[in-house]
Amino acid sequence: MSDIILIIVDIRYSALMFPPSLYRHVTETLHKAIILVLNKVDLAPPPLVVAWRHYFKENYPELHILTFTSYPSYNLRGNQSNKAGLQVRRRRGKMRMAAEGAQKLYEACKTIVQNEVDLTSWYRKISEEMELEYENDDLEVEEVMELKQVDTSFYEHEKYKEGMLTIGCVGQPNVGKSSLMNAIMGKK
Repeated sequence: MSDIILIIVDIRYSALMFPPSLYRHVTETLHKAIILVLNKVDLAPPPLVVAWRHYFKENYPELHILTFTSYPSYNLRGNQSNKAGLQVRRRRGKMRMAAEGAQKLYEACKTIVQNEVDLTSWYRKISEEMELEYENDDLEVEEVMELKQVDTSFYEHEKYKEGMLTIGCVGQPNVGKSSLMNAIMGKK
């Protein structure tokens, strides 16, 4: 049902969490684009991140590979001995870093769809998020529940139906699927 498939893996266990059979099915049978998100890169040393990117590029050439983190502790600057200041800087940077991750995803999707889908509204939203500084107190938690009757009829995929890009998300538990969705939506 999706135009692009995201496979999200924890960088610390990349090979265990990446399903080669799904890669083959999506690329060879469905002929769809696939993006690998190496998540939690802040928990791995940079040489390991580079090594995993190289491994996946060599073994799975049709993958678009992104790195992502919701907790950019490795990006903190300044005097880190001040515990209170460190926590404030981390809190302010968290949503901005998520917006930077969303921008990477946007750029990969733009490369894949070319000019077949208009992604300007998504780009504007990400640009606005990049300009904002957040405090955790400013974030609004929104919950929307919509009950629908389940449609169990046959579904044939229509690429970019009604000018919409549909992205499917796949990943083991605790790899950061929700964090990535929060980054894309710009809110929890």
